[in-house]
Parts: sequence; C-alpha cells; structure tokens
Amino acid sequence: MNSKKTFMGYRRPDGGAGIRNHVAIVSNVVCINSVVDQIVNAVPGTIPVTHTEGCTRPIERASHISTLAGLATNPNIYGAVVVSLGCESNPVAELVRKIAETGRPVELIVVQDHGTIKSFETGASIAKRLVQEAAALERVECSVSELMIGLECGGSDALSGVTANPAIGMLSDWIVENGGTTVLTEMTELIGTNNLLARRCRSAEVSKAVIEAVDRAQDHIRKILGDRAGRAISIGNMAGGMTTIQEKALGCINKGGTSTINEIVAFGEKPAEKGLVIMDGPGFDPVSITGLSAMGCQMIFFTTGCGNPLGHVVSPIVKVGSNDELYERMAENIDINCGVMLEEEYEFENMKEDMINLTLRVANGDLTKAEVHDPRPMVCLLSWNYPA
Repeated sequence: MNSKKTFMGYRRPDGGAGIRNHVAIVSNVVCINSVVDQIVNAVPGTIPVTHTEGCTRPIERASHISTLAGLATNPNIYGAVVVSLGCESNPVAELVRKIAETGRPVELIVVQDHGTIKSFETGASIAKRLVQEAAALERVECSVSELMIGLECGGSDALSGVTANPAIGMLSDWIVENGGTTVLTEMTELIGTNNLLARRCRSAEVSKAVIEAVDRAQDHIRKILGDRAGRAISIGNMAGGMTTIQEKALGCINKGGTSTINEIVAFGEKPAEKGLVIMDGPGFDPVSITGLSAMGCQMIFFTTGCGNPLGHVVSPIVKVGSNDELYERMAENIDINCGVMLEEEYEFENMKEDMINLTLRVANGDLTKAEVHDPRPMVCLLSWNYPA
C-alpha cells in the first residue's frame, strides 16, 4: 500500500492548498462573457469563469454571488479579475469583497465605464501581471488531510455500483482516515437510501437533516413526474441496465465508502467539518460539480458507465469508468478503468492502491483526461432552489 500521505501543492494566504495555480477571469453577468473570453484567449494561464445567468431574481442573488466567490477562492485559484457590465443587479462589490477577504489579489473591470476594447486591454494587462505573480510561486509539501474531493457520477450503468463507485468508496475512506474530506452529493440520486444514510450519521441532528434533504428531493421529483417518480432515471441509465432510481441510489452511495457522515451543507457551502460530508445539490452534473468546486473541492472523482467527457475549469475532473467496453470506446476520456475489478483473479485492494496513486499524481500536477480534452467548460449557476 502506498504509504505516502503528502502532495506538492500551492499554499494560499487563507491556508488552503491548491493543486492548480490558475488566475480566474470571472464574469458577473452573461452580457460580458465575450470580454472575459477575449482576456482568456490573450493571456495563457488564465481560466474563464463564465456562465449563462443574467440579472437574477432577488431570491437567487445570494446564491449567485456565493457560488462565484466560492469558485474564485477555490484553493486552485491564485487570484481573480472580476468583469462587471455595470448595471446588473448582482452585487459585484460583494463578490469582490468576498474574494479579497481570503487574501487573494482581485481587481474589478466595469465594461460600461470604458467600453469593451478598453476593458479588454485593461483586463488583459492585469491578468498578465497576476499570471506572472502566480508563476513565481513554488509547490510546497502539503498533507492529504488538506484535500477535499468531490464524489460525482454521470451516465451510470448497472456496473457503476459494482465497480467504479465502490472503487471511489475505497479512496474516500482512505482520504477520511488520513484527515481529509470527501463530499457526496446529488440528492435526487440518493432517493430510497434515506435510512441507510441516516444510520451512518454522527448524530441524530445530522441524520434528521439528511433524511429531510432526500425527502425534499423526492417530493420535488413527485411533483414533476407523479407516479413515474420511482423510475426517474435517464435513457442512458436504462440502456446500461438500470431499472429504478433506488437501484441507482444504492450504487451511488457506494462512492462514500463506509465512513461516518459528519455534516450536510447547502449547495456550494464550505463545510465546518472534515471527513465524509453531503452537499445538498442536484443530480444535473454541470450544476452539481460547480457546487462541489465552489465549496472548495480541489478535484472531483466522476464515475461513468455509459461515458461522459464533462470537465470543469476550476477543479480537475477524474473520470472513473465502470467497464472494459467503455474504456476501449472512450479511452481519451477515462482516467482509470474499473472494469478490471470483474476479472476473476483481480484483488480489490489493487484498485484502492491505483486510486490513491492517481489522486496523488493529479494533486502533484498531472493533467486529467478532461483537462486535456474539455479544458474550458462553462460554469453552470442554475439555481438549486425547489420551486414552490
């Protein structure tokens, strides 16, 4: 078993340990995404934190700003340039303040004050300076106890709960045993496992909160689908051999291993506890992984049985395939093939070792397949509030 429990990361002013060293160019509103893209195209070393949202409804403004601030202060981010249109209702001053509070360098560009050309030139100049500052940082030794890893699945098949999800579960337990944090989410994909999860919670209070969160997700699905709610799985899930949402959920929770559930947090909320945590988030992958990144996950392990190339601009996505056929078909998208676990002579402990080694390699700077082939996906800020 790999005895190494450290990685070489970037130390941040707020104490965090990054595994990447990006400068984020952050769009506060969809109207100026083009300016953000121009800056990113002109300045290597920057990433675009763009999205499709405009002037949000009042109930969503707090979530909009907290999610963007969470992304811009993820440990993988050195500093940020925030780009505002100037008339949007989303409080950009609050976004800048939240970033600055972490000790990161942050500057604001208001497009209506200067026009797009001047805004691009000013933003690019600032971004170049921040990239140079970031490049001067050296990696330092960090403990795996400083890692927060998101646990996600998408395009699952009948083998996901047999191979890929249990493989991640072994990694999750190892991270937790060594003082780190792992995050289980996708509440709609936990439906039917309430009691199993509740028994694993560290207190009656946490248990009650988990049950209520899963029940809210189930009630929401029932409002939309009625009697078909129990079969609320995708066409790909069905083609992969699944039959019900509960069957999917029983495999999904294997990503959390056997550790005690210490806390449940809101979408994108930074946990107060270490160990295994649940984030109240949706099953829609682009939104879910955005929430995991906003809460501080430096990387996200993402299982798939049918195949999914989705990446994220801030937090590297590690794709874990459930079967040999998928790996042969989409080798450029899958970082590790858990189909080998079905071989008669295969020792499960070997997969645990492979998962740990992969985690440390990515933490030390190795690029994931998604970083290579899907390097700039848009952040998804769709609200995770149940409609009345």
